[in-house]
Amino acid sequence: MLEALKKKLEHDDKYAEITGVEIIEARPGYSKVCLPYKESIMNSVGVPHGGALFTLADMAFSTAANYGQEKVMVSTNANISFIKGAKRGPLVAEGKIINGGHRLATYSVEIFDGDGKCIAAAMISGYRLDTPLFP
Repeated sequence: MLEALKKKLEHDDKYAEITGVEIIEARPGYSKVCLPYKESIMNSVGVPHGGALFTLADMAFSTAANYGQEKVMVSTNANISFIKGAKRGPLVAEGKIINGGHRLATYSVEIFDGDGKCIAAAMISGYRLDTPLFP
């Protein structure tokens, strides 16, 4: 299951492929994903761009929400707080289910820098579609 989900999210998801986000670990309701600390994700003040952090958080949500599922869950609402700039990487995000039902669920995501310090936190809600995850 993990390899099939990795292929879908790391290769069939063209944006994730461009950014270089990788799945490290996944199980139902939990994921750990990584983004290499590289020049292409930096903003004008030399720290990772908020958009890169949001992408990492969304990938952590998506992996945790869809691992072990038959039908796709998509995000419906997301809030992220940027706590501090990361001085080194890699950047690692952990997504965890907070509350979930048949259709709706809420996940928390924390993003850590290479020193293990939390640099951002997100709450992401999702909705499970009738669309098969693996058609």
